[in-house]
Amino acid sequence: MLLRLLERRTIENAPNPPEDSAAPCARVGRGSAELVSGVRGDTQRPPNGAVLGIRSASRAVLAASLLLGCTAEVVTLEDGGASAQTIVNGEVSDERDDAVVYLLATPESGVQNCTGALVAPNLVLTALHCVAYFASGTFSCNSDGTLTAMSPGAGMIGALADPSEVKIFAGVKPDLHGEPDAYGAALFGTGARTICRNDFAAVVLDRSLDLPTVPVRLDRTVKRGERMLVVGYGQKEDNRTGERRRREGVVVTDVGPASDADPPGTTAPRTFVLREGPCHGDSGGPALSEETGALTGVYSLAPASNCMTPNVRNVYTRLAPFRDLVLQAFEAAGMEPDLEPPDPDPEPTEPPPPDPDPIGGSGSREDPSCACRMAGGRKSELAALFAGLVGVAFAVRRFRRPLGAR
Repeated sequence: MLLRLLERRTIENAPNPPEDSAAPCARVGRGSAELVSGVRGDTQRPPNGAVLGIRSASRAVLAASLLLGCTAEVVTLEDGGASAQTIVNGEVSDERDDAVVYLLATPESGVQNCTGALVAPNLVLTALHCVAYFASGTFSCNSDGTLTAMSPGAGMIGALADPSEVKIFAGVKPDLHGEPDAYGAALFGTGARTICRNDFAAVVLDRSLDLPTVPVRLDRTVKRGERMLVVGYGQKEDNRTGERRRREGVVVTDVGPASDADPPGTTAPRTFVLREGPCHGDSGGPALSEETGALTGVYSLAPASNCMTPNVRNVYTRLAPFRDLVLQAFEAAGMEPDLEPPDPDPEPTEPPPPDPDPIGGSGSREDPSCACRMAGGRKSELAALFAGLVGVAFAVRRFRRPLGAR
């Protein structure tokens, strides 16, 4: 019974691009051919009705947790909502952040309220799940970037939305019932099949906006200990949304491997992790280098529904590994990128103290009060528990044998 409750289905990503390349997909205008995950035409996606009710999935997780005597945090995304609520414990934004815009998209899976960053007058960078079919539900992301779904299909990404279904609103508190400042004209994505890694997309707009833009980091990595400015329109500490907010000095606590060929780490390849700051609705929002102002990555997901959990791990998709895709989008927009200057300090930045629970994986964490691990955990831990019990049994049996017995 215990094993049945703990049974999960792990969904592997499609082959992932190396550090210096991407396997892009694109969609231009209504009715145009599309290429998603290397398949032209009608892209496969989770079937209708494949996503079970969030409540029933949560009950199964809770039951397993109670049997093990511990709790586990997993990602639970409501239908029609973006995965990742606004900047918590930050401040109201101003004209300094006008390059950050509100992105409202309507893919087949429903409305997505997200954030994006203008890197050219007619080009926005954001998260892939904001502009593509995305199956909400309860799931966890493992440290190698694979998806573990608690309900069939949860966390999977499918076909790109029609570009005209992507609307851009500018300003600190935009009127979402009014006319958008721009619409999408073309979409570019990585072709990722799940949210757990490569969650990145570019939106070419149907017009240029008279707004500031941010430079892009395409030739430098992200370092542990780096400080970022995060900006977004999502949920803040009082659960209100729709107002652009900012928070400075958010520290990078973990950086994933540059490619799948590198040794695994504690977060997915091509991602990095920030501490408290971003929240639900900030999905796709930028992490901007405090040193250079450059866009280093876009917000993908948070590990729990509460963005103020101690030692929270907010997962961002790095920009540099998708250099070719970014340049392709700039070319389609007819613009030249504003590149971040070379790194003046190539030596690693002094890292902050490690988190008390650095295992997590992207979007999963360990409850520090519990010795077992569920979301994003490894099967070896359960095996180790049984092995330990067997060892104790043998030790007791040996202790009870008469002297001289063999």
